[in-house]
Amino acid sequence: MDSAMHILSKGSTLFLSSVITLILNAQNHNKVGISYRPSRLHVYFEGLPIGTIRVPGFLQPPHSSNVTVPTRILFNCLNVTNILAVASMQNEPMKNKIQMRILGDVKAHLCAFHVTLFKIKVAVACDINIDIEKDIIKNIYNMRPGEKSHVVGVTSLNMLSSLN
Repeated sequence: MDSAMHILSKGSTLFLSSVITLILNAQNHNKVGISYRPSRLHVYFEGLPIGTIRVPGFLQPPHSSNVTVPTRILFNCLNVTNILAVASMQNEPMKNKIQMRILGDVKAHLCAFHVTLFKIKVAVACDINIDIEKDIIKNIYNMRPGEKSHVVGVTSLNMLSSLN
C-alpha cells in the first residue's frame, strides 16, 4: 500500500490530506464476464463528502473469485479533529467508531465470448465502521520505520474489507 500524506494543524484542529492506494478484491459468480469502466466513488462522513476513490476500468471474467484491482483514495483537507470528536460522542455500542459511507455509480458492459451484450449502470452503496482504538490509535503507535504496515494516518485496509 503506497501513500502520500500532508498534515496541517491550525490551533487545536488537525487537518489531513492523503492519497492511499488500496487493493479491492472483486468476485463474479455469473455466467457472463463484466467489463467495468473507470469510475469515481465518493466517501461520506455525516452526509458530507470527505474523499474520492478512483477505480480504474477492469475486466472480470465469468465465475471468477479473486480479481484484484488497485484503487486510489484521495482525502483532501480532512478535519480529523471533528471526525474523532463525533466518534467519541457516540452512544454504546458505536462509541469510538467512525461511520463512513461509499456511494457512486459504475458503468459496465456484460460480455460473453468477447461480445458486448448489454450496457448497465451499477449503484454502489457501502457502509464502513472503523474502530478508532483497534484500527487507528493502536496501529499508529505500533508503526516502526522500515516495517511494512497497512496503516496510513487515519485509516487502514481493515476499514474497507467489507467491499470484498
